Amino acid sequence: MAKEQVDRAEPPPPPPPPPPPPPPLGNDNNKSQGFAENLGCRAFWIERGVAAFLVLWLYWFPPNVWGRILSTAVSFLILSNSLYLISLFSSLLQMAANRYDGNATEVAVIGAVTLVIATSCVAIIQTLTSGSLIEGVILVIIIGLAVLGAALEDERKKQIDKENTGQQEAKLDFSSKESKEEVQEKNEMNDKIDEELTGQQKAKLDASLKESKEEVRSSSSCCTSEEVQSLEAKYHAKYENLLQKYFDKCHGWEEERNQLMKELGSARASSEIYRELLHGSDDF
Repeated sequence: MAKEQVDRAEPPPPPPPPPPPPPPLGNDNNKSQGFAENLGCRAFWIERGVAAFLVLWLYWFPPNVWGRILSTAVSFLILSNSLYLISLFSSLLQMAANRYDGNATEVAVIGAVTLVIATSCVAIIQTLTSGSLIEGVILVIIIGLAVLGAALEDERKKQIDKENTGQQEAKLDFSSKESKEEVQEKNEMNDKIDEELTGQQKAKLDASLKESKEEVRSSSSCCTSEEVQSLEAKYHAKYENLLQKYFDKCHGWEEERNQLMKELGSARASSEIYRELLHGSDDF
């Protein structure tokens, strides 16, 4: 009974870790395949082909031809690893061109030297396999042209990115200028409306105050002091009411103007953030 309770109290074993993802096979349609990716894919399939080649020949051929089989397999393995090195360091040269620190020259030199060594290994293997030096030289020329084409393609993409960035910055500057002009026009219109409303309200207040004074003066001769005080309080309250309405209208215009200035500030901040993002994409 106690053993069963101990077994129940033990936690379950952890689940096994997920298997590692398979190496890229070059069949992803959503990812642009460049020169380095294509070479890596070919090297991957060469290695798998060599492994299958060794397994099949182990059962189909007698042991007296194993020396030739092993030499062929080793040649293909060296070829695949040379292709891996070429793909790695052809990408490294492009990465070094995008660096702006002191290690850019060192990275470029190491990448170029390793690229030359790997290309030479591939040429030697091709020459020994085919028995013709011309085929090895042709292979070196093909690899050099492919690396040069990849570098030119990368430079063309950089130029296109710079042009797109310049167009986006021009659009941002133009939209920011338009927004400033619109806000300035609205402010001028609001100021003009404020002046007109202020003049109208002041004229109404002056006329109302003048009428109230005349009424008080005309009625003071025939009314008692209490009636005069009540009339003064009445017209004073009327004057205060009109004055409060005037201040409310002016306050409303000030709130609208403050809201427009806040919108202009947010538009400027958004344009600055977008410009920084565009410059950040150029750095990468």
